[in-house]
Amino acid sequence: MGQILFWLEASVASILFVALGLGMYCRIPKRRWLVRFFLEIVWGFLAVLPWVVVVAGFAAVEFYAGGAQSPLIAASAAGGLFVVAWVVLSRYASKPSSVGEGSRGSTWRLPRILLAWGAAAVLTGMTFWNLDLAVRQEMASMRLEAGAMALSLSPARIPDSQNAALLYRQASEVIDAQDPTKKWQRAVYDWLPGKDKAFDVDDKQMLDFLRKQGPAIDLLRKAAELPGCNFGIEYKPPSVNMVMPPVRALGHLLCLSSRVAAHQGRMSDAMKDLDAAQALANHSTADPIVVVGAMFLEDQVLETFQYVLAQAPLTGDSADVRYLNPYLSYRAAVERRMQLERAFIAYTFTLSDTSTVLEGQVAEPVEFVIKDAAGLYRVFLWRDDVAEFMKYMQKYEQLAALPFHQSVQELQDEPWFRGRPKGLLNGSVLPSFSSFTRYAAKADASHRIFILGIAMERYRLAEGSFPSDLGQLVPKYLPAVPVDPYSGKPLKMVQAKEQVTIYSVGSDLKDDGGKPIDPKTEGQNPPQGDITLTLRK
Repeated sequence: MGQILFWLEASVASILFVALGLGMYCRIPKRRWLVRFFLEIVWGFLAVLPWVVVVAGFAAVEFYAGGAQSPLIAASAAGGLFVVAWVVLSRYASKPSSVGEGSRGSTWRLPRILLAWGAAAVLTGMTFWNLDLAVRQEMASMRLEAGAMALSLSPARIPDSQNAALLYRQASEVIDAQDPTKKWQRAVYDWLPGKDKAFDVDDKQMLDFLRKQGPAIDLLRKAAELPGCNFGIEYKPPSVNMVMPPVRALGHLLCLSSRVAAHQGRMSDAMKDLDAAQALANHSTADPIVVVGAMFLEDQVLETFQYVLAQAPLTGDSADVRYLNPYLSYRAAVERRMQLERAFIAYTFTLSDTSTVLEGQVAEPVEFVIKDAAGLYRVFLWRDDVAEFMKYMQKYEQLAALPFHQSVQELQDEPWFRGRPKGLLNGSVLPSFSSFTRYAAKADASHRIFILGIAMERYRLAEGSFPSDLGQLVPKYLPAVPVDPYSGKPLKMVQAKEQVTIYSVGSDLKDDGGKPIDPKTEGQNPPQGDITLTLRK
């Protein structure tokens, strides 16, 4: 209702401005046609320009990002009303006066029109100010709510003597002291095998690096022994620009060390490193902002475990993995991450200068509107932006709470997901939440296959052979057979003469009988094949 009143007042103010110009125009003798022409052009330009700018601006926002349909219609309607009134008023002013010579416009009392126009302009400005004030109050309330939500999701404070994060931070500082540029993080990733590269266990630069990082690796192993983890990230105020600890890089370092140790026959050390990597991932799930690094780490841990098993069978000592968490759920961690993202982005929506916070993350047209035309954005676009954001977040959180095989079907069936979210900021600040659920499913699958592989090896060491059925592992080696997040059914096993393969059906949701993912399809979404772990008999 307030916006309707604003547009009516703006239209009335514009009509009075035109009436003032017509009154002056009609008083100028016709012989001074050049002055009349100049006044007509300049006054008309000044009267129309604000409407052209506003309507064109809303039209550009609607075309570029959407979410401006209501103010565009309202501005166009008010502008159209003003133009119609202008035409009617011009015709009326040009008619001969009934009280003397000249046109009717020449008899208008300009001081009164000027006073009325000033009053209308002030009233329009006050209405706009009140509308803006109401939005600012909503922003303040939303800011408090977002801050409280973020704090509720932050990990609990724990004593330093039980905090693994302090050792992780110390290990990172030890490595950074040798390489202040932090290029080691990329180097560790490059040394690990990938889609188009094999693992070179004889790389001299890699081996020299690992020798120098012995103290850091020992710190990471000691961190695995501690029960809790809090990286000390400040959640108030929430921010999308938080500095993340190098969880993924430290995990890659442990995987690299594990591969080299296994190749050198040090199987116990190799499994200690993998155990520490699993503990690092488990610790990271306590912090919703750090959990993404842990999700990416699980895939590499499983691949490293496969490499270790290819070097030599596990013994009683090397199979003593102490820090596996069979109850870990990345899907549950992603639910908390979704809620935290909602708090972060909601807080960003409430900042007076959002463009400063999102510097380098939003396109120039978006930055211009939310910075240089902040008042217009708040009054006419902000609420619709927030409503669209909340709609998307509510749907994403509902999907995150579902098992992955159910959420995939939901994403395929829901047309809302295929389109770009409306709103000037939504297209810039909303991350790809569907990627979170995919990463979580793959991390859960990799983690559960690793746990199942350890249980299988322990069964083999105790019984002399692998079980013929995964149910035989319960309850001595596992509380239950892990569920495949991609199918909603227990993980599967297929036996051959010399090996046993345990597997998840993978993101293509097709059971390929334990056939590994085809490297040629790794860049596809989804890749073709199963997520596998092969055990030698």
